[in-house]
Amino acid sequence: MESIGRLAAGVAHEVKNPLAIIQMGVDYLSQEISADATVDEVINDMHDAVRRADVVIKGLLDFSRDKELRLVAGNINEVIESSLHLVAHEMRQRNIEVSSNLADDIPAINLDANKMQQVLINLFMNSAHAIEREGELIVTSCLRTLDSNADLVYDHENRFKLGEKVLWMEVEDTGTGITDEASVKIFDPFYTTKPVGEGTGLGLSVSRNIINLHEGSIDIHNRKQGGAAVVMMFKLSDGGK
Repeated sequence: MESIGRLAAGVAHEVKNPLAIIQMGVDYLSQEISADATVDEVINDMHDAVRRADVVIKGLLDFSRDKELRLVAGNINEVIESSLHLVAHEMRQRNIEVSSNLADDIPAINLDANKMQQVLINLFMNSAHAIEREGELIVTSCLRTLDSNADLVYDHENRFKLGEKVLWMEVEDTGTGITDEASVKIFDPFYTTKPVGEGTGLGLSVSRNIINLHEGSIDIHNRKQGGAAVVMMFKLSDGGK
């Protein structure tokens, strides 16, 4: 993963500057060339190609960014609510009902609010794409004592133990769920089930890296009633007592 990160950073920085020059050239041509339907169509296609390339570059930079967090005490519910606010328009456009079940007794934990917002927005948008139109997004936060081995199934890093109280977050949707093939590869860098041009396959890799930096865990599985669920667990500042 470290080698992939260094490679991604090198590629991103090498491509970013030429891409910026291309963008400036396209902007210049769009202003200087006289109106012509065919030329306008070509320039618009170039704009779109540069935009899609820029999304990939930004994804590579996110993936390879220095593994440093700006940790401060914060309430995860506030991060959830602000993230939902940012995707509210997308949810309305797709006629997706959003339900939030956020416990009132959530204590402050050490977190990087900006990076956690990045994770949540990525998860919300993945759910929206899986639903496409008309469905439900359910977001839950609560304190939970890990009292069965079933709870530990979601802890792939073996960071938690039975009897420990944790901050539990869950993002559920009524979308198409994930295939057996995708469930194995879903956190792999550059793996995506989206059509070409609609996804880089880096969002969940970056999200997992961020959760790992918070010493938490993240798992994605299908719901029995249909759709997918993302479970995240975080340690409490008092050690889960």
